[in-house]
Amino acid sequence: MVLLRSYRSAEWPGWFEAAGTPCPPVTGPVLDSSIALAQLAAEGAGVALLPVAMFARQIAEGRLVQPFGTMVSAGRYYLTWHSDRPQTNAMARFRQWVISECARAT
Repeated sequence: MVLLRSYRSAEWPGWFEAAGTPCPPVTGPVLDSSIALAQLAAEGAGVALLPVAMFARQIAEGRLVQPFGTMVSAGRYYLTWHSDRPQTNAMARFRQWVISECARAT
């Protein structure tokens, strides 16, 4: 299978290590978007490592398949804004929504 890659070069080696099997040569295309990786995988162009929570609907609908239970952490996301701009009411509400959704998901 073609291993679709993100810009995080250690993802596939890390996954294979967690699965307890040697990592084959990783030579598939590199994309900078989980959505693009998921689309290519759904179209049969290869296998992708994706955040399960982000694609739960596509998995439930059968458009994507999670064939193994092995999962690895791919890092974290950060909410940022320019320090020279005051935080608006909309920004504060969005920040609070993100925090509450993350707390609800764990």
